[in-house]
Amino acid sequence: MAKLNNKQAQFVLEYVKDFNATQAAIRAGYSKKTAGQQGGRLLKNVYLREELSKAIVQRSELTKIDAAWVLAKAADLANKCLGETKVMVPGKDGDDIEETQFHPAAARGALEIVGKHVDVKAFDNSIPLVGDPDRPLQIDDTNRAARIAEILAKALKR
Repeated sequence: MAKLNNKQAQFVLEYVKDFNATQAAIRAGYSKKTAGQQGGRLLKNVYLREELSKAIVQRSELTKIDAAWVLAKAADLANKCLGETKVMVPGKDGDDIEETQFHPAAARGALEIVGKHVDVKAFDNSIPLVGDPDRPLQIDDTNRAARIAEILAKALKR
């Protein structure tokens, strides 16, 4: 961090904690009154961004948490919430029993994370437009509608 002053270096360490530039600036010793502007300005600093990238990679290596880990956990959670994975739950007689459970809200959250990660645009609100430039545009929403129908059909079978 040779090209950064002490406050900037501290900002890098604080920013990787929660990725909140304003709070990181405050914790690094910048004025609360101007922390929002300082945080934005600091994130535009080329040298600071280089150090920030290194810090993020280092944190990922230390925690063993990266995009692949998040995707695997989100996919596992989605499967459990959709009832596709059996889970052990306490039975009435004290013994654990195997059962499937359906939790639509949790499944939706996990599927959103997975969808954003693999960029399937399952939750994209934009509608693709197709057509010849000399003709009126047509809305092509067939793939999205088919995917939604598939998800609903699967959920209703449970």
